[in-house]
Amino acid sequence: MNNEADNLMCQVTAKPPGAKRAELHLWYATLTVTVASGVMSTIGVYEVLAENRTYGLALSLLVGVVITAMLSGAWRYLFHAFPRAQGTQLFSLSVLMVPFLALVFLISTWTNATAIVGGPALNMHNRVFLDQYAQALETVNRQVEASEQTLAAIRTEASTFRSDVEGEIAEGRLTGYAGRGVVAGTLEQIADKLDGMVVEAERAAVQMAEVSQAAGTAFAELQAHLDSGRNDPELVKERVEQIRQAVIQMNEKSPAAVLAAMLPTIRSGISFPDANGGTAALRDRQADAFDRSVKPRVERTFAALEDLANKTAGHTVDLPRFEHLTAPEAAMRYIRQFPIYWAMAIAIDAMPLMFMLLVTVTAPRGNPGFDLTANELHQAMQVYADLRHLVDGAENVTPIPFRRKEVRT
Repeated sequence: MNNEADNLMCQVTAKPPGAKRAELHLWYATLTVTVASGVMSTIGVYEVLAENRTYGLALSLLVGVVITAMLSGAWRYLFHAFPRAQGTQLFSLSVLMVPFLALVFLISTWTNATAIVGGPALNMHNRVFLDQYAQALETVNRQVEASEQTLAAIRTEASTFRSDVEGEIAEGRLTGYAGRGVVAGTLEQIADKLDGMVVEAERAAVQMAEVSQAAGTAFAELQAHLDSGRNDPELVKERVEQIRQAVIQMNEKSPAAVLAAMLPTIRSGISFPDANGGTAALRDRQADAFDRSVKPRVERTFAALEDLANKTAGHTVDLPRFEHLTAPEAAMRYIRQFPIYWAMAIAIDAMPLMFMLLVTVTAPRGNPGFDLTANELHQAMQVYADLRHLVDGAENVTPIPFRRKEVRT
């Protein structure tokens, strides 16, 4: 039976060599990642509060410190508890991990992603908007330039009518009789109307040049503001409204648009009086001049001018309204354009989970270690006592007596 006592087994629990050191290093890595997450959270909150710089920095620093402390404390507890948990305790911790990881994910998407993705996403949004406005300004500027053709054409027609009036008065170019008469008077009225339209079109051309220049200046200021990384909503709103009003004016008040609106009204207001010559022959010549020369000439002139004005006035340019976005909103809207950035944002808070799983897998569970019989354990302790005796002196060491345990039968 004594042999059975000698063979009684006892277990000595010990971690594998280097396991504790590896766990410590992984915790340091987790702490570093947690601090990085806190920094990202600080930047993200600062971006969220970008419109109020007064207390944005202080609040973002506070949130960053709170998040860092919360995450580091939670991960530290999990690093201690998870590798040692078994059975129902392991199941309970796994259940609690679900809302915790959900909270970490929300922090990642709201703060880390805002810090990493918010800037590029906001720049993309602003760039798309600037490109649309640049195209709109280019289109209306081309229309204003094209309307110069109509302005040039009406200048020519006004000059021609004025020449016909002078020719009718001087030499009777249409009636065959010089002097002022009903034909000359009618032509003079038409020439005056054309001259008036030229004045209005030229005034519109000057105004549109000023509007175009102001719109270009506002666009350049807006582009410089957004390219610098700033996103002041008041400044953006003011510049956008300037550009929008400029596009509307250049659509509606270009020289061609002004002429296209005036020509039908003036054309319908032209009346041809009855011939009022003193003799029947003169009245016949006047009527013949109206029917054969003046009326067809007026109809052709106004029809050509109206057609040219409508073509060069162009079409209405649709200008999309600028939608002001914050950095988090831009990050969510353009999530598909920045998958790598989003992966980086989530990975910052997902790394501690990987470290914890690594510690859990490599940590000993239950009673791992090595086995010793009672006799081997006693011999080991005796060797230890002998070594202490050699080092400290025999008077300081009391050898452990060896006594076999009696086993009753």
